[in-house]
Amino acid sequence: MKLDLHVHIRRHHRIEDLRRVIKARGLDGIAVTNFHNVTFAQYLRERIEDFLVIVGQEVESKHGHILAINIEEKIPDDLEPEETIHRIHAQGGLAILAHPYLVWNSIFPHGRTRDLPFDAIEFFNYRCGPLLWPNCMAKFGLRNLPWPRIANTDSKALATIGLCYNEIPVLPVEHYTVRVAEQMIPEILHCIRKGQIRQQEQWQMPSWEWFTANLAHIFLPQRYYSCFHCGDKIVFHLIRRSYACVMCGRREAQNVCCVRGHFVCSSCRTKKALETPEFATYRKKIDRVNHVE
Repeated sequence: MKLDLHVHIRRHHRIEDLRRVIKARGLDGIAVTNFHNVTFAQYLRERIEDFLVIVGQEVESKHGHILAINIEEKIPDDLEPEETIHRIHAQGGLAILAHPYLVWNSIFPHGRTRDLPFDAIEFFNYRCGPLLWPNCMAKFGLRNLPWPRIANTDSKALATIGLCYNEIPVLPVEHYTVRVAEQMIPEILHCIRKGQIRQQEQWQMPSWEWFTANLAHIFLPQRYYSCFHCGDKIVFHLIRRSYACVMCGRREAQNVCCVRGHFVCSSCRTKKALETPEFATYRKKIDRVNHVE
């Protein structure tokens, strides 16, 4: 099977377009690893049988991002990495160290961190490509570490899904119903833990398109975003500052805030963005199922 295990699917992405891209890339499946929720991944899994959809989450632990693969309940952010990994394993999931050496949202796999019980490490991340150092340092710095290595795209655009992927010795099937997925995923996770993986990498070179898609929105947020609280302009600060969220009170270090001083944390932004009529009924259904179980 060919799997991209780090994919972000946005609300405006059409299922038909997602199917078309996955088929064009020759992938057998993806892990949907959005931030702060698993509901959207569950939504896609129940509506797509053309390829395997693994429910996941990119978790913001206290010291960096961790991929949770094959979970059914959201993992809270801001926990210590040890606790984050423990909660992933408690659900039978796979804990993967995401994009090491990306600096501002990565766990450096050295010192005490080297002893964390990760199941695998993402030693190649397509979106890091133009920055050069994260993937180059990973190839050099991780060569003696025991964790199995995987390569993912970390896609936030449909066009880049599957440009990197992992070949796993599990036979694909024609239709991936929820029942079929439940039977196949344990074997897939076992292969990853045992390092039975062959990575396919593709470097992304620096370009103006890459800059506008990945950096311009950070350094020029006033052109791309408005305040979630009041709708006014967003400003960028070169040095990160700690802000308290006006909605939940959670403190978060960021480079951007509203010109009026308002700040909405990433979790509340995601929650507000997902509060649409299309998903309201489905989320209630998922919550009822989890509550009964």
